[in-house]
Amino acid sequence: MKHLLGIWLFVWTFGSIAQDYAIAKIPEQLTDGVNAVYRKDVGHFKILALDKAEYTYTLAVTLLNERAEDEAFITVGYDNLRSVANLEIRLYDSKGKQIRKVKNGEIHDRAANSGSFMEDSRFKWVEVAHNQYPYTIEYTYTIKYKYLYSIPNWFFQQVGDISVENSSFTLEYPEDVGARYLELNFEGDKSETSEKGIKRLTWTMSNLPPFDKEPYGPSLSDIMPNIRTAVAKFSYEGYDGDL
Repeated sequence: MKHLLGIWLFVWTFGSIAQDYAIAKIPEQLTDGVNAVYRKDVGHFKILALDKAEYTYTLAVTLLNERAEDEAFITVGYDNLRSVANLEIRLYDSKGKQIRKVKNGEIHDRAANSGSFMEDSRFKWVEVAHNQYPYTIEYTYTIKYKYLYSIPNWFFQQVGDISVENSSFTLEYPEDVGARYLELNFEGDKSETSEKGIKRLTWTMSNLPPFDKEPYGPSLSDIMPNIRTAVAKFSYEGYDGDL
């Protein structure tokens, strides 16, 4: 009985965390006239202290045809004040079955501008193309900051030939450190909690077609749904202040 219970718990746990990236699960309107679909586009910026923060990013993108091959090239930048942790990359076939996990030895590391004054800037990169379309790439990583100076803005929609199934951004910070944000053209769901001095906000939007940018039109940040963010206090290499 205990053995059967253990098996049931394993199956339930695995099933609760498994991702279903089957092509058939994509709403039909999101595949019309596009080359790729962002199945899951998730950012989480967490301020840990005045001089420390983490940004965790996860993207699952389904490449529908060879015209989306640029999505198979993954790069993550870092330097002496930012480190990259927990970079994981997986590939799934058209039915959502995992094909393989990219090994650490496949990920390259090089200087961003070799021989220049920016030699401290580096990036990790890998090309994970698969020869049978459609397929899905899922990757996640965490950037650890040794300073607090800025927070990445978040755009829910993509320009060109990429639709978005699910996109969300979370901003988490100690209330005594603070942060600022501005919602622009946002018509999705928002949740806000505060517990033990930590504030957490999450914005979510779903089923977004590609954004059609007009030549010589307004700035994308003025017309696309996005969250603009900024720190309330900063700390950079020993210099602290308020904004």
